[in-house]
Amino acid sequence: MIDRRNSAASPHRHAGADRACFAGSFIVAALSSAALAEPFLPASLDAALLRGRDETRPVFVLVFDPHAAAANERSAAVWSHPALAALLRTRTVPIRLDAAANPDFVRRQRIDELPALLLLDADGRQRDRLIPYRLAADMLAELRAALDGRDVVDRARSAVAAQGEHDAFAREHLALALLWKRRFDESLAEFTWCIDVGLDEAVYAASRRDPLLRAARRLADDHPPAAALLSNRRDAWEKSL
Repeated sequence: MIDRRNSAASPHRHAGADRACFAGSFIVAALSSAALAEPFLPASLDAALLRGRDETRPVFVLVFDPHAAAANERSAAVWSHPALAALLRTRTVPIRLDAAANPDFVRRQRIDELPALLLLDADGRQRDRLIPYRLAADMLAELRAALDGRDVVDRARSAVAAQGEHDAFAREHLALALLWKRRFDESLAEFTWCIDVGLDEAVYAASRRDPLLRAARRLADDHPPAAALLSNRRDAWEKSL
């Protein structure tokens, strides 16, 4: 079930130190903003997949929560960025999907926090999943790298290398990327670091406490060793959270 209490699904920070993202403050969109009329096409998923097949382009899908008004407003500035909009139009078939109206798609793609950003092949299979960053420049770099064939784990590892191994936001991005790829042991190691070490940073803890614990619990649903570890340490972790 999608938890709408906090639609920011990715870590985020504000300019500079507050780098961005929505797998905690995810950048999604609603249809109410005129600025979002482009670059997204008014097409169904099936129509977009057919067009992607005909034009040999992946389908870019932004799955959004129509109830997330604040995130919808923030997304307008991101997706209307000229270079980002141009990249979406020229190299993908970009559409938006309302999560509430497409529950089967949400379940099939294992989406449990919004927004979610997906690249699909023409047969509907997920090629990659993107970290939804808050800043247009970061989102542009993420999309370019994904379209050039670098998968989300590789991109997240590069971000950790660039920002430093003690950057909790980057480490959580990596934990999420590994979870999406079902690399559970590696994901567990990153989540453990984020909770044991990352939450000592006040800025990170203030914005990421609840989403972080929810993400760790999602991992535990699929990975028994994570469930055992969480069970053994729950009291201490929840006190810190």
